[in-house]
Amino acid sequence: MTVCHLEAVGEGRFRVSGKMSFTNVPKLWERSRRTLMVVKTNSLEIDLAGIDAFDSAGLALLVAWMRWAHHRSKVLRFVRMPAKLGELARANRLGGFFGLDSDRCARNR
Repeated sequence: MTVCHLEAVGEGRFRVSGKMSFTNVPKLWERSRRTLMVVKTNSLEIDLAGIDAFDSAGLALLVAWMRWAHHRSKVLRFVRMPAKLGELARANRLGGFFGLDSDRCARNR
């Protein structure tokens, strides 16, 4: 089992690495809430390029992080989202939620 990590890389900036799966997401959610809670900035950025694999639980975690940030009046932006994760988001009608450009993605199919 590959563990998934959320690592601080600067003030308000984080990087996720590993496998965002059903088995890893609950622990990552608990650890991430404690980590994100201490951030003083109103703007957060999470780099997703280090994700090795994911499933629908990983997508659900991204939604939970967005909701968490919204309820605390923080702006959360995901950067370098893997293409397959973007496809999963669009397939679940969440592309707009993550600011994905559906026209560009449709051209790449």
